[in-house]
Amino acid sequence: MSHSGSSLIKISKQRASTLEFFLRVTALLLSMIAMTGCGYDSKMKSTMMEFDEGKFSSAATQIAPLMAEYSLQDSDGDGKSDAPINGVVFYLDGGTIQQAAAQYPASVATYESVWNEISPYLDEKAETKVTEEVAAALTNQTIRTYRGTGVDRIMLNTYQSLNYFALGQQEKAAVELRRAQNWQTDFVEKNQSQIEKETKAFEESGKKNGYDANKTLDDPGFQAVINANYGTLREMRGYSNYEIPYSTYLRAVNRFATGQFEQARTTFKRVAEMLPAPVNEEALKDVDMAGNAANGQTPAQCVFVFVEAGRAPSLKELRLDIPLFIAQVPYVGAAFPLLEMRNEPSVTGFTVSAADVVTNAALLTDMDAVVAQDFNARLPGIIIATLVSSASKAAATYGLQQGMGNWGSIIGAVYQVAANSADLRCWLTLPKRVLWCRVNRPESGVISITMSDGKTIGPVPIPSAPVTVIRVRTVNAGTDPAVMTFAIANSG
Repeated sequence: MSHSGSSLIKISKQRASTLEFFLRVTALLLSMIAMTGCGYDSKMKSTMMEFDEGKFSSAATQIAPLMAEYSLQDSDGDGKSDAPINGVVFYLDGGTIQQAAAQYPASVATYESVWNEISPYLDEKAETKVTEEVAAALTNQTIRTYRGTGVDRIMLNTYQSLNYFALGQQEKAAVELRRAQNWQTDFVEKNQSQIEKETKAFEESGKKNGYDANKTLDDPGFQAVINANYGTLREMRGYSNYEIPYSTYLRAVNRFATGQFEQARTTFKRVAEMLPAPVNEEALKDVDMAGNAANGQTPAQCVFVFVEAGRAPSLKELRLDIPLFIAQVPYVGAAFPLLEMRNEPSVTGFTVSAADVVTNAALLTDMDAVVAQDFNARLPGIIIATLVSSASKAAATYGLQQGMGNWGSIIGAVYQVAANSADLRCWLTLPKRVLWCRVNRPESGVISITMSDGKTIGPVPIPSAPVTVIRVRTVNAGTDPAVMTFAIANSG
């Protein structure tokens, strides 16, 4: 890509008077733009239609050829170091869809491929590459390898733990929950410094080419437009230290089920600290339960029910005319990603009936807020990168016009339009919210779950075990949910 970019600069300094040369240059530009993104939302459209209707097996069939096209594996099944730039995002959604379709071994393999790609970033590997940044400046942000956001990384290992629990491999599930915790710690320690580093690199890149992004950022008109489009989003708050209560709570449940009562008490308490009143009162009951067990009281066998409902925000494109404060090119069009909340009807609550006791669910995690918090942290860097990229393309277009006259103007117009697109890649199949409740296992050994949309799950047989977990995935009201049930016992 950087080679194509340098070719463009050279061409902009040449004069051409033949149609043949024009066609060659246009072909070069189109081939270059073809490499700058996969149109993720459009490629996933048919798959997501099936997923939204609760047809999880059909959705798994739909996404299979896309995963093959953007494979993270070679023919021997070993991870490739030169994986396609879009492989991770296809595999994140692919693994989630396979899991919802109860294809747990396949989901394990898919998530493991993602882990192999992104795990080096947990310790030593640099998050960005200079060659990618140069290419992104000349095209758009979709040329950058998708390495997963902080939320992606935490949820990757959280979901992988659910796969292993479903397969009865508790030790591997515990490893995944620790990995999720490590990502969260890494997120807190590195996120802000990484964002600042990338933002500074883009600022310096712009200045080297005669563009000062801060002038655009300080422009009152630009500020007004940005505030109008991102103001409400910026007000959304997630949880402290970018933590995801769902992931932390699952870790507490596993510790409680395996007899690590004091550690479970501490982890349940952490969840209670994240949740607002009065929801945190339910988590505080878990703190007391684990504390009593740590003090020698034999805990009752219990059932934890989690319902993942709806779909998390997706990205749409926001096109703006931005001031560059460059004499030759005062204004240019730019495309920014904008987080869009999904307002489709979905399950907003549920009740669990155990014998004669009916228990209401509470909100454990607002994934809209979690995703928005992550996006807001990255937004300043995204804006800077988009501004510098737009300025670079505008300068290249001006060079083409000066060097090639009318042909240059035409080629420049093709280049500007084709390259002016935002990076809309994101994990589409994450839930909008996670609801939960805990009940004691009834003597009858069965419970029933009634969703707010009227769907009933059960009677569900509950095994005799310290802890049973029921995880329900529902997307839209009235559709059939996916149900995963597993027991956790102290293997020691």
